[in-house]
Amino acid sequence: MDSSAYQSLCNQPNAFPRAVLEATRRAVSSNLELESALRKELERAPIPKPPLHDGGRETDYFLIAVGENEAEQIVDLLFNAEVASVGLDGETTAMASGYASLIDLWSNYLEFNDFEFLATD
Repeated sequence: MDSSAYQSLCNQPNAFPRAVLEATRRAVSSNLELESALRKELERAPIPKPPLHDGGRETDYFLIAVGENEAEQIVDLLFNAEVASVGLDGETTAMASGYASLIDLWSNYLEFNDFEFLATD
């Protein structure tokens, strides 16, 4: 795979970096079903990197297949985590901003994916 094809795949709404999937998995760990679904996504093979790509495992991207209902539950849990992370004075915190970034990625996934291909929903 060449660099432009790799970049194109990594820019798809269902392409998530390893760090995002791991952060999401930690954030939803209270829901064992969602945590397990995300763990399974991380166990899949990542998008193959082009020959000259010098990044290691931490730069992996995955094309995920999380169902629509699961993704909506993930967004709900992330919203709750974001609210819980806002400071007492109502000011945002670094942690709340991190959750907001995750919410944006998962909301994008929900908005731009066709879930008809998933038999689980």
